[in-house]
Amino acid sequence: MSVREVELPGCDRALTVHQADTGSEVLADDAGAVVWDSALVLIHYLAKLRQQQAQREPARPRGVPLAGARVLELGAGTGAVGLAAALLGAARVLLTDRPHLMGLLNQNIEANALGGSVAAVPYEWGGPLPDAAGFEGGFDLVLLSDLVYEPATLGPLVGTLAMLLGGSGGGGGGTAAAEANGGAPHAAAGPGSGGAGAGGGPSVLVAVELRTDTGVAQFVRALVQRGYYVERVPGEELNDDWRDDDIWVFVVRRQR
Repeated sequence: MSVREVELPGCDRALTVHQADTGSEVLADDAGAVVWDSALVLIHYLAKLRQQQAQREPARPRGVPLAGARVLELGAGTGAVGLAAALLGAARVLLTDRPHLMGLLNQNIEANALGGSVAAVPYEWGGPLPDAAGFEGGFDLVLLSDLVYEPATLGPLVGTLAMLLGGSGGGGGGTAAAEANGGAPHAAAGPGSGGAGAGGGPSVLVAVELRTDTGVAQFVRALVQRGYYVERVPGEELNDDWRDDDIWVFVVRRQR
């Protein structure tokens, strides 16, 4: 194992992440045991949102809550994104992944002294939603980083998001999925929809790295077909030092 320190703009302490070394058996068996670039892009976007929110309270940029939020991270791996959310002001964070990653997640919770506000529980996509103390009222924000890379897993993942988001509030409402750049989704949006979260339910932030045949377009289409609002965050809204043409961030929410 190696340790990575991630500086968070606007935060007085760095994020400490234990991760698998390149070539280790853990990494060979599970891509979730390392911090990938899409996670770093999403972490720095969260930090930028938090700085904007601190300056514009009570307004929320793009309707994405963070300060005081109840946060769920799916496929957390090392837990880096969810732990960053906690350091940036989330009230409670629940990290979820497969059972064999619970040790790594709890190690990183302890390394950041966040045991009072962050918990880790095993969860398989498509199953009943995780049940944990402190989250009985549901979640305000759901985080996904680099989970859309294996088309076979997209059905269970979309199923979990549908359970979290609840009713679509309009069965599409004129939403259309536009595709560009060789089939990768550019955006899907309903007219006059406003910011994320405006339709009720949690906001969802999804960071994906565009790779060959990853199923990103399929993932977006599946959400749009269920009537959810999906919008790509423009690159200029991400952190200037932490963005890449091949890493996209989407906001997903229920329609009004």
